[in-house]
Amino acid sequence: ERMPVVYSPDVDAILYFTRSLDKSGGDAELKHVYWLADINGNNRRVLFDSPIEWDDFLNAVTTDHCYSPDGKQIAVATTDNGRGLRDQKNPGRAVPAIVSEEGEAELVPCELGSCGGFGFIDAGLLVLDTPGLIGGQGYQLRLHGKGEVKTLHADEKVAASCLRISPDRRSAAFFVSSHVGSAMVRLRHVNLRTAEVSDS
Repeated sequence: ERMPVVYSPDVDAILYFTRSLDKSGGDAELKHVYWLADINGNNRRVLFDSPIEWDDFLNAVTTDHCYSPDGKQIAVATTDNGRGLRDQKNPGRAVPAIVSEEGEAELVPCELGSCGGFGFIDAGLLVLDTPGLIGGQGYQLRLHGKGEVKTLHADEKVAASCLRISPDRRSAAFFVSSHVGSAMVRLRHVNLRTAEVSDS
């Protein structure tokens, strides 16, 4: 079962993920496997195995796998400790990783603990840093680029999730609510050039 396909900026390759049944630990576990292939789907190869369980599909959807604008970097969803999000003994927290085409991964830390979405803009990887999708209020919209981390906007009073970046990479939008699980959800827009924020 192949899931959302992302084209490389030069449209020479595709990036996608599938579910994979891992029986290596005794118990069968569903995991995400990220693949690279030619534009026609040939010459596919595994890029990265993520410990995110298939049941955590929501996390994978809200934290898109993507290419940097120049096509030299790829970001994927993973966990901070290599264990699944629902691991009973030591659950991982959702974080993005920047993966080379050789499969070497560099985790992108989330100061508040987890990730509510990520995507590349011209200046680097934009991350919606949150306490987690299932609990906690507050967020930091952080830019990881050129060896530094810059907070573009933060709010301690709302829960946030589902970051999306506009095609021109000039603005971002995500959902905010007064508390996790609230039916009263607003869409927050952030102008990435001026840092102006508006809700709708």
